Amino acid sequence: MKKDLNSYDYAFLVSMLGFILFKASHLNIPFFWDESWVYGPAIQIMADDGPGLLPSAMHEWISRGHPLLFHFLGGSWITIFGKSLISIHLFPLTFSIAFLTGIYLNGRNRYAPSVGFTAFLFMLIQPAFLAQSAMVLPEVMLALWVFASVASYLSQKKSAYVVFSTFALYTKESALVFVLGIILWEFLQILLYRNRRRNFFSEIGRSLYLLLPLVLIALFFVVQYFQKGWFFYPEHTGMIDLSSYQVKHKLGIYFEYLFFKNGNLAISLLLVISLGYIAVRRRIFYQKHGKELLFLLYLIVAFSIFSAINFFTSRYLMSVFPFFTLLVALGLHGLKPQRWMQYSSYAIIVAISLSFSLLPSKAHQGDTNMGYLDGIEVHQAAIDYLVENNYQDSKIYTHFLMINQLKNYRCRYLEQDEVFPEVHNNLSESIDLIVYSSFEREFDIQQIQEEHPFERIFRYERGKAFTEIYARVGSSSK
Repeated sequence: MKKDLNSYDYAFLVSMLGFILFKASHLNIPFFWDESWVYGPAIQIMADDGPGLLPSAMHEWISRGHPLLFHFLGGSWITIFGKSLISIHLFPLTFSIAFLTGIYLNGRNRYAPSVGFTAFLFMLIQPAFLAQSAMVLPEVMLALWVFASVASYLSQKKSAYVVFSTFALYTKESALVFVLGIILWEFLQILLYRNRRRNFFSEIGRSLYLLLPLVLIALFFVVQYFQKGWFFYPEHTGMIDLSSYQVKHKLGIYFEYLFFKNGNLAISLLLVISLGYIAVRRRIFYQKHGKELLFLLYLIVAFSIFSAINFFTSRYLMSVFPFFTLLVALGLHGLKPQRWMQYSSYAIIVAISLSFSLLPSKAHQGDTNMGYLDGIEVHQAAIDYLVENNYQDSKIYTHFLMINQLKNYRCRYLEQDEVFPEVHNNLSESIDLIVYSSFEREFDIQQIQEEHPFERIFRYERGKAFTEIYARVGSSSK
């Protein structure tokens, strides 16, 4: 076996080991953003109530009406391995490792080792992936199933396609875009390139397996309708905005995020240069891979358009990142650069991308950047101060995330007997304390100080993030 390994295999194994060691230090930490008020508590509730896949297995307020494969697997995981933070974060990290491995092996075996490694490396260094790879969010798992289903479709592995597409659909409804996109693509291929010796309807019949995942997920939505009274979560469908201005605006933001932000400008330039060069000098490359390049770009555009009519968050683009990096990897492969040029491009792009993840001057406190660690630390420091000073009986005014972290022990900032019962999202004369977070910004603390008698009693900062606690002057809230 050893003699079958090449330099790219060794580079992959070393990079993967470095990634695992890097993320190991981020396992024993509380939850942040959507994992703190939705997904982290949700899989704990799923474990407490008993894992289930039917809509009735979880209240829609915590499941957000999504299919329950992520919750089911998460609940099953912590039922087996325990509810420690390390155990819980190992759940998404395991899928992240499988995701990266799948990208490498698909590129290596289908195209060339250099293609697999380039696609893997450029996926690994994405700031959003580095952040979310151990966060209790469904996006990486969804990206794994979507990528596996697309790879299976391209390789004509029908059973694998049905399994992975069904997994994707049972993870999140947005997978419908990819499944429907594949079906439309297949239909167009039959129309344009069908074998003249075969009947049109026989070709359609050979492709009917593509519909099976839709039939299987339809069963879930039918059951959901009878159990809940709706097919799709009304709060989410209410966020759909078809106005041309909003669609164009969000589409522009998504393309900017995918192709230009967080160091991706260098990767996009590499893609344009390589594809432009081989279009002129290596046309045989397009004859061999042109259809797949177009297919990958088609999936990226289709999902971006879908995202542009829905609730906006750049986190949802995780599923198209591997298609972007595979596009770049194929372009670089067609360029056939000398080894020193290839390795130099790796070094430059890795350095640029990691700077957006790791340098304090670049980091912000969201779930698409490693700056989330700063957000967790400053929130934990403020909560520790409140606990240590026995403020549990105080009436507290604060932001959305902090409300959940103070009231819900499943967010893992507090023990179950330390929760704060009087935490509010409106300021009144009965409020004793204000907890201000620099990155939630739901109110102006300076304006409040000008209008109300509060003084600062605590401040903790890390990087660009900080939390402050203000006490009403003359209050005896302890």
